[in-house]
Amino acid sequence: MVKVICDTNIWYDIGEAEIKFNSSIPELYCTYLSLHELIHTENLKTNFPQLRNACKAVLTYSKGFILEPPIKHLFNLCNPNDLKISESNFINAIECLASINSIDEDIIIELDKYLLMKHYTLTNYFVSYINDEIHKARTEIFKNKGNRNEYKQITRKNDIVKKRLTNLKYQIVNDIKYEFPLVKDEQFKESFWDKIDFYINSRLKYFEKLRIDRKMKPQPNDAVDLLNLVYVNEDCLYWTKDTRWKNIFIESKLEKYLFDYKYIK
Repeated sequence: MVKVICDTNIWYDIGEAEIKFNSSIPELYCTYLSLHELIHTENLKTNFPQLRNACKAVLTYSKGFILEPPIKHLFNLCNPNDLKISESNFINAIECLASINSIDEDIIIELDKYLLMKHYTLTNYFVSYINDEIHKARTEIFKNKGNRNEYKQITRKNDIVKKRLTNLKYQIVNDIKYEFPLVKDEQFKESFWDKIDFYINSRLKYFEKLRIDRKMKPQPNDAVDLLNLVYVNEDCLYWTKDTRWKNIFIESKLEKYLFDYKYIK
């Protein structure tokens, strides 16, 4: 059975019984980013019952966990003979949150012992860079509001698209080399790029829409949502109910990666 990578909201929906499984349950996998979001969310203080149910859903229905942060996961994809194993006690924190009925400041302090990576933030995994790029793209659209049609034609030209793809690959290679200096250029084979085809093409389409579509409103969590796509390869499907992201995948001709489960509301 194929792996199904879930966005974080799927775990919330399962926990709130908005998704009910029929006779078969897909092989759901929870990523490092979803675990990180569940542990660091404001719902700890504002809607703990909902968070607790999401944590219970993760523990009940996850077939497995992908514990590598995005940059380490990318390194492992290009260097399968020297895998970097991740150590994380995020699951311990999820188990703790699933087992209690309420939360207060004392419990939040107690949770700190589970969060060994709490201060090693996701900024190190491109989030800050992506947020800067989002701001730049939105600035670009308003700078060119006077010649919209011409700007759309330019940004969709083949040479511009190819240049942006080349620049994105260059950035990914440099980010991996920064964290793992011993990695060699020859390790970035075509098979590596094939494994992150979903992430690369979704990201290119997302930023294209930001540059040309005034109705495309970036959301605070877009950088993390983009990075979660790193975990989806040719052996996986991605499960999200977010219409905005689904439209991006469809416009990118990436429907083959989408998981469509017939759930009951």
